[in-house]
Amino acid sequence: MTPTEIKSQFYKKTNSSKIKVEENGKQAVFLNPNRSAYFVIRVDGHLIKNKVACDFVVSKEEFADLMIELKGMDVDHAVEQVLSTAKFWHDTALREGKIAALVVSSRYPRFDSKVARYKEKFARQFKGPLHLVTKNQEYCMERVVEFNGPL
Repeated sequence: MTPTEIKSQFYKKTNSSKIKVEENGKQAVFLNPNRSAYFVIRVDGHLIKNKVACDFVVSKEEFADLMIELKGMDVDHAVEQVLSTAKFWHDTALREGKIAALVVSSRYPRFDSKVARYKEKFARQFKGPLHLVTKNQEYCMERVVEFNGPL
């Protein structure tokens, strides 16, 4: 499937002032006060089937793509999912600019060194940040795609 076919079939365009993705009680809301064009792509089980993938990608045209995994407890698997999806995004020329990842989980891994290794691996492969958070919050896309984000 070409990038154009993928975009026409799976991208849902929105200009909403708040863009919300949610699953299993976890959510992330992106503030869009200027009502810019964003795309919400349901990935796991929709665009990518029978493979490891994150739940959503929120994309701002010509700016960035944010891989989002809304997870319960298994942070290791969540990181695997965002890494796999980021690779797919890069390899299929869907990339709009920066690539970043946000994992919203029920628990934060105990070992800071493990989290640091995850973040370093994502940064090395995609030149963007990986953020792990434990609360449903509102975010500004421009902050989430920065290394000193997400808030």
